[in-house]
Amino acid sequence: MIFSIQVGKTKKYISDDGNPFYSDFIKDIRRIEISVTNTGIKGDEVSDRTNPDEAVFASALSSYAIWNNFLNKKLEFGQMGENLTIKGLDERSVFIGDIHKIGSAILQVSQPRKPSDKLYKIHKHGGFAKFILSSGLTGWCYRVLEGGRIKTGDIIEIESTENVKLSIMELNKLLFEPNGNDDIFDKLMMQKSVSQNLINKVSRS
Repeated sequence: MIFSIQVGKTKKYISDDGNPFYSDFIKDIRRIEISVTNTGIKGDEVSDRTNPDEAVFASALSSYAIWNNFLNKKLEFGQMGENLTIKGLDERSVFIGDIHKIGSAILQVSQPRKPSDKLYKIHKHGGFAKFILSSGLTGWCYRVLEGGRIKTGDIIEIESTENVKLSIMELNKLLFEPNGNDDIFDKLMMQKSVSQNLINKVSRS
């Protein structure tokens, strides 16, 4: 289920050294229906994302308790940069190639989300990005197969999945430690709908 929806605008922040910087990483909660196109959510400012395999970012609601504990503070939805906060699915139950019908939009899981280099500046914790990678709680990316409208409370219908199932958690394990995970690599090579950028990255590791 869609627990919360977020859309980002560029805002001004102050870094630890006192210098200002601008970022659209933190997103604001939207309590109205939003429109999704093949480039992402309408109105979402994204300065460093042009890949259609990264059109929409999602995080599991269950990850927030773990992140809050690590950072020793309470995060609001959208402070991890995600567009969709999802209840009932997580990195263990979301698989590469899954096609999700949400509202009238149809999205396909393309890859894990890579922790942003803005994490340190925003949350002021140097070890946070490594913690996210090692825990596998990265969230995931969607490509948009069919645009439509999504609202909070929409049920996620899993329309289809790959024959060889590769979870986001498994793939994160391979990305964090490429050596010794040949079985996961073999499963990755059998995926039909994984992001090509990800294939290239893993092949170079």
